[in-house]
Amino acid sequence: MTATLDTENSELTNALLAANADVEQAEALLAAVGDRISIQDKNFIILYQNRAHINMTGKHCGKLCYQAYEQRDDVCPGCPLVRSFIDGKIHTSEREVVMDDFLRYFEITASPLKDTAGNINAGIEIVREITARKEAEKKLLQQEKRYRELFSHMKSGVIVCRAGDCEDDFVLVDINQAAQRYEKVKREEVIGRSVLELFPSKAPSGLFTVMHRVSETGIAQHLPAAFVADNPASCLKQYYVYKLDTDEIVVIYDDLTKEKEAEEEKKKLALQIQHVQKLESLGVLAGGIAHDFNNLLMAIMGNADLALIALPASSSAHTNIQTIMKASRRAADLCKQMLAYAGKGQFNPERVDINELIRDMDHLLQISVSKKIRLSYHFEGKVPTIQADENQLRQIMINLLINASEAIDDTIGDITIATGSAQCDRDFLDRNSLPEQLSPGLYTFFAISDTGCGMDEDSKAKLFDPFFTTKFPGRGLGMSAVMGIVRGHRGFITISSEPGQGTTIKVYFPTRHEGEKQPRKSQNRLGEFTLLP
Repeated sequence: MTATLDTENSELTNALLAANADVEQAEALLAAVGDRISIQDKNFIILYQNRAHINMTGKHCGKLCYQAYEQRDDVCPGCPLVRSFIDGKIHTSEREVVMDDFLRYFEITASPLKDTAGNINAGIEIVREITARKEAEKKLLQQEKRYRELFSHMKSGVIVCRAGDCEDDFVLVDINQAAQRYEKVKREEVIGRSVLELFPSKAPSGLFTVMHRVSETGIAQHLPAAFVADNPASCLKQYYVYKLDTDEIVVIYDDLTKEKEAEEEKKKLALQIQHVQKLESLGVLAGGIAHDFNNLLMAIMGNADLALIALPASSSAHTNIQTIMKASRRAADLCKQMLAYAGKGQFNPERVDINELIRDMDHLLQISVSKKIRLSYHFEGKVPTIQADENQLRQIMINLLINASEAIDDTIGDITIATGSAQCDRDFLDRNSLPEQLSPGLYTFFAISDTGCGMDEDSKAKLFDPFFTTKFPGRGLGMSAVMGIVRGHRGFITISSEPGQGTTIKVYFPTRHEGEKQPRKSQNRLGEFTLLP
């Protein structure tokens, strides 16, 4: 019996020692944990605190947790332990606490503790400080917001893609506002779709080939500006393609269309200014020469006229002096052309109906062209009248008609003279006239079209230069005089021509309404030159 009792006592002692060892081991483990751990019964009385919890809040075993930790008279709102006691599940909440003037964040995880019968009799709370994580999340959110703002408001278009199921395709992951405007799409409608399906017009530019190459090599590439659609004027784009660490492909591109148009417009304006300066310089030169030439002619013709009076008709010198007078009159005509080119010719403005003027000139126009050429007319029913010099208008028409006839040469062809009117706005005037601040409004025009050889860009640019010709040298100031007369009437000229496609020249004049002030006459007597308004 004694032996049996000793054995039982020994087994009990060993069990107690083992239990104490387990408790000590568990206590050592809980003490070593960095998180704060406490156990409360269902009445929220603190039963246990590990070392980290005591170091943070002090010893509070036997006290109500909400009184000890929060100095409250009742359970804290949103307490996760309350919910664990109710449904027997694990619950988590976050708490903000100001400590030493700093805001710190804690994550509280509550788990129910059950007895062998499965009844909840206590709960364990694990408190973990997450301040560093929350600060990192804030920074990450700030960076994400900053990235999103930059991404959304970049002037350049940006699309982000990932490799698709098909080897030759990519799937759109993200797209910024600029790219949505360029491509005329909405973000919510294109995310997750095939890039090749969305933007097939980009294939000819080689963009997809570059994207595959960057995807394989990881080396960023630049695709220079190229036309990628049937309408080059609307899609001049350059691309930058690179690969992210996430294996996503980023395409950044700029629409250079407006910059290209502005550059072309700048070049055009520079050429116009250069042309105007050339015309002005030559006009000043022509006006000065005409002035001096006119004075010399007056002396020559005056003295020749006096010599004719003094000499008898039978004198052998009489014929020579008449020849001098004839040559002088021809020189006077050349002087008039020079004045017309300079825009300083003598104008006698009156109200002119273009349709009636051309009808009156029909016979003169018919004999001015080759018999192989068919001359036809297309008149607008009722064109607004203009204030102009009829004789100067006749000179313009004859010069343009002769040029059209020479362009057809000795072959069968057609020349059409048309009239009409058009509302010319500021943009149209800027594109088609010299920069002389012509007023927008209603203009009356006549157009002379031929089926001749046409002109290239170089010939069109030089058409109104003095003595320029594509025929034989030694020609006069015909087209230059035309330009001078038109400018003197505050009009402008447009040219449409292609090699082998014929030429159409339109001459526009501002319309004049009843009651408007008429332009004053210009004079050229003894070098008095006055530009028209």
